[in-house]
Amino acid sequence: MADTTLGTIQSVLYEMRGPMQSLYPTRNFLLAYLSGLGQDGAPGRITPLQNPTQFSGSSVRIPLDTVAMQGGGWVGEGGTVNVPVAPTITQANITLKKFIQPFGISLEAMEDSKGANSAIDALAMNLQKARIAMADAVNNALCGDGSGLIASVLSGTSPGLTMVLGTGSAGAGVDWDKLYVGQVVDVLTRADGTDAGAGQRRRITSIVISTGTITFDTNAVASDGGSGPITFSASSGLYVAGSRVKTGGTTPVNVLQGGFEAAGQVSPFEGVNLTTYPQFAAVDGRAGVTTPADLDDPMFDNALIFAQRANDGLFDASYGDPNAINVYKNKKTQLTRYNTPTGTVATRFSGIQVDLGNQIVVLVGERKSKVGSVKLFNRQACTLYGSTAGPDYDDLAGSMFKQFNRTTNYEVWLKDRLELGWHAPSKMVYLNNLNVQNSAA
Repeated sequence: MADTTLGTIQSVLYEMRGPMQSLYPTRNFLLAYLSGLGQDGAPGRITPLQNPTQFSGSSVRIPLDTVAMQGGGWVGEGGTVNVPVAPTITQANITLKKFIQPFGISLEAMEDSKGANSAIDALAMNLQKARIAMADAVNNALCGDGSGLIASVLSGTSPGLTMVLGTGSAGAGVDWDKLYVGQVVDVLTRADGTDAGAGQRRRITSIVISTGTITFDTNAVASDGGSGPITFSASSGLYVAGSRVKTGGTTPVNVLQGGFEAAGQVSPFEGVNLTTYPQFAAVDGRAGVTTPADLDDPMFDNALIFAQRANDGLFDASYGDPNAINVYKNKKTQLTRYNTPTGTVATRFSGIQVDLGNQIVVLVGERKSKVGSVKLFNRQACTLYGSTAGPDYDDLAGSMFKQFNRTTNYEVWLKDRLELGWHAPSKMVYLNNLNVQNSAA
């Protein structure tokens, strides 16, 4: 009889749940910051256990803060107190999104409890990789616009396995930090999420940044993935796998909708029309200027003024494209007798300090940030909501181990249900179209 049984391994994995949830947000800045790491008084992730009245199934009711409280006034002796002024909009509803990271392991591997390849070690390694992969995907979504789009296809011979990415010209507008060899993505039509042919779950085998070219493996990565040449066009795009695939007449978007590129910039947002309620919009720190420019102190000064006009203009954190931040940092390091001040946010993420006059914030480089963009935000602007305190095992069937067909192979599903809810997007200011340090941005 095997020394290590399925039940024993399952017990060990349950014991690892607490450390897994604690380590889950620590590798990625936005996920760490929004989870409340290293912040006194920060709420972190809100779950039904903390505030059950906000949750109804997958729907979460969140309060909105669109403008300072009105109705107050000076009152003379024996005068009349003003009648309170009711806020225009007070709440919105968001829907938790679901991310599942599966991994498989054989019966033999699970029962092999001796030696360097022990089952517990193998499962622990898989669990660690699943936790890291999920955290990276969620952090990517927090930086995103809610579409799941990674890059647009520019050209190529279709059907085929090689295509050129870009908007207008090869490589233009592509965030190469979101692409890597071995990555599995969907190739879909951008307009409606249609798979034009063999585009689902395809593995990238080659990336040439200088020409904007990527190549895919001809083999299927799994039974639900495509194989052979891919049918695509200039209307296609690379998407996070499973985030947007047309089924029948509908195209569900299965990725977080509250990402920083959507917050207060895409209308309607959280059901609020930004034209009708402009006070719910995020603040454009460049006031509509789209000409590429270096990030510098005068730009920060203007952004602060615009932010103060829209809200209180107080910030707790800032992040952005490292290549844009490097332009700002390296200009300062060239100054005589200038020591670059740095700080740390969320226990371990360091960056250059920016003096905004009335406050100092730490500007953290985030490789999943939009290219040529920087954000400053107040931690009260948004809250991370989830069904649990962190990722957990899918064990609704009574066991975390799932068996399909009559085989001796098992699967474990690591799941997380969450969404970023914005109370006041006007407490976030963005600076776009910034020059970057190198062309391999």
